[in-house]
Amino acid sequence: MKKVMALITVFTTVLFLSGCDELFNNKGDNQLWYDTQSETLHVSWDLDEPEADADTGELPNEVLYLQTRSLNSSEWEDVTVVDSYSMDNFELNIRFEEFGEQEFRVVAKDEEGNIIRESGSYNLYIEKPEYLYWFNVWFDEWSGELRFDFDVNREIVSSLAFEKSSDGGNTWELVIEHELIQDDWNNQVTVYETVEGTFVYRMVAYDELDANLGNMNAWNEISIKVNTEKFVGNPYIYHIDTWVDVWNQNVNIWWNSEGAYKEHVIQKSTNNEDWVTIATLPRVAQAYNYQEDVDGEYYYRVLAVDELGETVYELSSSKTTRIKVGAVIGSLNSWIDWERKTATINWDMMTEEISQITLERLNVDTDEVVLLGEFGNLKKMFEDNILPGKYTYTLKAYNSNGDLVDEMTSNEVQLDPPNYLHYFNSNYDSWNGQVRFEFAAEQNKVSYVIIEKTKDGGLSYLEVLNEELVETNDYNLYFSYYELEEGTYSYRITLYDSLDNVVGTQNSWGEINVDFSHLNFEEPTTIYNLDGNYDIYSKSVNLWWHTQGTYEFNMIEKSVDGVNWELVEKLPRISQGFRYNEEVNGDYQYRLTIISIDDEVIETYLLPRIIRVDEFAILGNVHVWYEWNNSVNINWEVKDSNSFYLVKVERREDTSEIYTVLGEFGNLKRLYVDDSLLETGNYIYKITLFDSELNEIDSLETLPVYVEINE
Repeated sequence: MKKVMALITVFTTVLFLSGCDELFNNKGDNQLWYDTQSETLHVSWDLDEPEADADTGELPNEVLYLQTRSLNSSEWEDVTVVDSYSMDNFELNIRFEEFGEQEFRVVAKDEEGNIIRESGSYNLYIEKPEYLYWFNVWFDEWSGELRFDFDVNREIVSSLAFEKSSDGGNTWELVIEHELIQDDWNNQVTVYETVEGTFVYRMVAYDELDANLGNMNAWNEISIKVNTEKFVGNPYIYHIDTWVDVWNQNVNIWWNSEGAYKEHVIQKSTNNEDWVTIATLPRVAQAYNYQEDVDGEYYYRVLAVDELGETVYELSSSKTTRIKVGAVIGSLNSWIDWERKTATINWDMMTEEISQITLERLNVDTDEVVLLGEFGNLKKMFEDNILPGKYTYTLKAYNSNGDLVDEMTSNEVQLDPPNYLHYFNSNYDSWNGQVRFEFAAEQNKVSYVIIEKTKDGGLSYLEVLNEELVETNDYNLYFSYYELEEGTYSYRITLYDSLDNVVGTQNSWGEINVDFSHLNFEEPTTIYNLDGNYDIYSKSVNLWWHTQGTYEFNMIEKSVDGVNWELVEKLPRISQGFRYNEEVNGDYQYRLTIISIDDEVIETYLLPRIIRVDEFAILGNVHVWYEWNNSVNINWEVKDSNSFYLVKVERREDTSEIYTVLGEFGNLKRLYVDDSLLETGNYIYKITLFDSELNEIDSLETLPVYVEINE
């Protein structure tokens, strides 16, 4: 802290007052300074004493006063009575109401209060004292602690009040009061906050007489979030761990819990049987730290306690935490590097006055101990190539005489078998009846994949796919199958290497519901329609249809001449759509045949238009539909607007080969509304693209659209 003070020696001003005796004759230095830290005025003076009466020999009966006034005031005010004509560093505790330039003097008053003599005046600039230096607020959502950090003028400030406001400072609510203890320089106060909301905070300072010295707002607004979703249900504590700051024996304890109960009780033990309570914390707390003064190996446990004070759940640490003042080994940590499939061990030595250290590995499953190395005292880290399993590491420190001076065992680490699966998802497409699986894996390390389904939440599984994994350049991989039975399913994928070792397994997130309610199984068995298009973006042929009745298969065929037909795919009854990538460009006809369980043809339906497959096509699907207001909407897709210059829209009747030009537009046009029709009939529209030299580069016709003109 800085003490703000002014130390000034100034000139003497000679003033004469009517009716007053002679001016004091000043001797020596007249010094003034004000310590704003302690609010103390320091004054020094050396004045001539009054002379005795020549006739009576008596000294005048006078009282000395220290006076002050601001430079903009003509009135002097008494500060205090002084009892000496000479004073070296007279100290006076005084709190000024006004700040800035002040004048000071010493006067002598008679019995009636009249000034009979005065000194010269001295100027001093009074700085406004600082009572509050800084203030910050922090909220630890994990521990539930709200922490106030601050610094104040401890010579003046006696107590603090911390307040919060949820409306931006219009109203304030007390959080906690805090008394400052002399010679205790702790500048931190913590409370447990259990009320959710967004708050601003302020610190209010008081002196020892409870006078308000002002307040200071924290610079930040704090969002308090309490995970009350975990405060319901049966009490359960499912993890506890510790960490020690070896420099000050500060023990940090944290845990995970859920359920409805009142509070936590934190306990320690040296034998895992006899327990000593060290703290009682509210339900929101999930962490605690304290300073342990006694060396030892400690267990810690957390109790969940209800409103009646009964323990409803408890969990103890699975290992001891070492507290040792003067320890040679400060810390020993180990962890798994999942990328390298190795264990990393590092340690911190509290002194370099050791000669040698050794590191041993214990296989927890087999009790095998292996000496990993002997090192000098500068060694701080070791990387251990391990096989899947559970391990602990013991570090031993020796002095120059070869005596063991300290040893410490690390936490347990576990290297799981390799998992080359990154993620796995499943979804159901009711349009084509497929369950589709999406996943990612380290493909060069996986030989084949098995996917299973379960209807009972994982009690039993049924294999649905067993597929060889062919390495590709794609990150995302896909498999699919047709689910022929309604129900609610979840799925599991398992990856295998070439030696049939499991190298990854995972359940898909959530469940999917396979539902056939959109299908019509009533007789007669027939095909209502078949339609399709070519997607210029994915370069796939898309077909969809509507059928009803009871049959076994949907068979899709294609032809380039309408005579010779080639099988594309044979699909189950539940499928009402299909998508595939046609690798050969051309104009294709498609037909759908529905087949009975005896493999007999029931009905065949021909797609009434040609689907053009062209991987280099610019013009994609042309959509046309009739509106009730005697107009037809024509919408078309293009792959790249910059690849053509002009688009022309034409129309003809289905009984004529002559087109009528409806309009020519720039390359941004995508929709045309034809409201010029006057007669009922079937109309065909044509979209043609041209380059900048008006050469035709692509065109497509629509199927006939029936238009009925309403008079």
